[in-house]
Amino acid sequence: MLGIAREVAALTGTELKLSEPKLQETGGQIKDSARVEVLAEDLCPRYMARLFTDVKIGPSPSWMQQRLLASGMRPINNVVDITNYVMLEYGQPLHAFDYEKLAGGRVIVRRAKKGETMVTLDKQIRKLTDEMLVIADEQDPVCVAGIMGGDRAEVGEGTTQILLESASFARGSVRRTSRALGLASESSLRFERGVDPYLPALAIQRATQLFEELAGATTAKGYIDKLSSGVPTQKRTIEISRQYIDSTLGVQIPTEEVKEIFRRLGIEGTLTRGTWQVTIPHRRGDLERPCDLLEEVARLWGFEKIPATLPRGAASQGAPQPQEAWQEEARRTLIQLGLSEALSYGFFGPAFLEKMALSNTPLGDAIRVTNPLSEEQSLMRTTLLPWLLHAAAHNRARQEENLALFELGKVFRRGDVPQEEGRLGIVLAGLLSPASWRWQENEVDFYTIKGLVERCLHALQITNWQLARPQELEQKADLLNLAAALHPGRSAAMIVNSKVVGIFGELAPNIAEAWDLDRGTQVAELDLQNLWPERSLEVTLFEPLPRFPFSLRDLALLVPDEIPAQKVQELIAQEGGELLESIQLFDLYAGSQVPSGMRSLAYRLKLGSRARTIQEQEIEELEAKIIAKLAPFGISLR
Repeated sequence: MLGIAREVAALTGTELKLSEPKLQETGGQIKDSARVEVLAEDLCPRYMARLFTDVKIGPSPSWMQQRLLASGMRPINNVVDITNYVMLEYGQPLHAFDYEKLAGGRVIVRRAKKGETMVTLDKQIRKLTDEMLVIADEQDPVCVAGIMGGDRAEVGEGTTQILLESASFARGSVRRTSRALGLASESSLRFERGVDPYLPALAIQRATQLFEELAGATTAKGYIDKLSSGVPTQKRTIEISRQYIDSTLGVQIPTEEVKEIFRRLGIEGTLTRGTWQVTIPHRRGDLERPCDLLEEVARLWGFEKIPATLPRGAASQGAPQPQEAWQEEARRTLIQLGLSEALSYGFFGPAFLEKMALSNTPLGDAIRVTNPLSEEQSLMRTTLLPWLLHAAAHNRARQEENLALFELGKVFRRGDVPQEEGRLGIVLAGLLSPASWRWQENEVDFYTIKGLVERCLHALQITNWQLARPQELEQKADLLNLAAALHPGRSAAMIVNSKVVGIFGELAPNIAEAWDLDRGTQVAELDLQNLWPERSLEVTLFEPLPRFPFSLRDLALLVPDEIPAQKVQELIAQEGGELLESIQLFDLYAGSQVPSGMRSLAYRLKLGSRARTIQEQEIEELEAKIIAKLAPFGISLR
């Protein structure tokens, strides 16, 4: 309320009425009775205390109760109500201890001991860690600093002596402790936003006045004040030039008006050679830079007085970066093919790695988050697939059976400096197309995910990829570790210029079961970081339809099982030369009609020339050359 009063005074130009508390202090010296020791100055910049005797516990006056109720707080008794009332007035949390319950009459501000516990005012047992700040006596903690007091030193009906605390605690410490304990209070909310180390002195004086007036307390002479050496004693000074104010706001504010605005804000400003030297009071921790002062000047002078003007100077139109536009092609392609984009966290937990069987692989060596929100988000993700599988399982549990999801995102790897890399992840499950009166239902399989990956590579301008079995590769690429989660006979790695840039295939049955998904779930992950430099920079050219006819020839070949179909296609393309327009595998057969260890592959060749009509003899000669090229590999006509 004091801050609001200052703001209203500044806006209206009136004077702030802030009376100085008049104290009796008729008791003995506080130093003869109470002692305070701060052992954690880094977490407690300032700790102040006053001692009261002959305190009479009872209801607070009606005017105070009404104001507390209007502020959303329940009146309890005069002592507690005074601490809450002053907190609302000044923004400074206070805490009252029953002095007679403090062992040795001593307060120790320290970190909790490992495994230490205490019972807070809400009657809950709190397990503390050695990172938490507590207020203790000579025996045990009596308060979780800045959050909630303990029931052992609670003020009750029989209390006659009170030690009043007014302190400043490190905002980060209060925030971490509050989150760790799952405990928030009016005090913790204020300390988390930061409390001026010079505010406790004002608040404790005001509270002392109210203790004397409303609780009949006798105040001990003096007070305890433990101020950390790290707290600045000098007020900060900020320089802001008159030219900076005028040029930034686009209007000239008279010097006298600027000086008056500073005065109304309660800050001192002196103009020297066109530059204001402004001394900032301790309570205005939000004023750190010239732009902060500029905002104060503008809002008090009146934003409505600043004329509207068009921007001046050179301007440029925003546009996506080349790599962003390149990735957008993959996103557009997948959406056009019917997939839905998923957005997930950049973190995951150890449980995700275990369900993927990746804990003992390099992908399991993830960067740990120092202050995770939960164990499920305690690691920086090393792959996109766990969250995509989690999303698939979440949808399956809600009867969404047919799933096609993808995500464009970042993964993170260890290094001298942590590395951030772009990836594309895909998950398919269920039916590719439901049953219709025209066709039967069609489930997704290995070739579905293979086709999607190839369409993505086309969209990303990758033209020279190859496929390989992940188990046969000797490279140490991160993506190959995902093979541990895939079916060994229904997975493949994507290679471009000898670099592994992707892996795809069917989830291993045990992995699919761990995620509550059906067998046949297909996944893929592409390394966009390594694909970017491999994209084709050639301009796409269009040419007219051919004027001369092409011929189609089918070759049914007996191929040893160990030779991939892709290898056969490459050999045919090498010998086909300019006359080979295209080649397509259209049939695969393995059974009793072919020798053991062999399979039949049928290829359709499109032969011809765009410059002339080729002769039958040329086709036969080319076919003979192709068969001769294949013979050394144990491949023959069926």
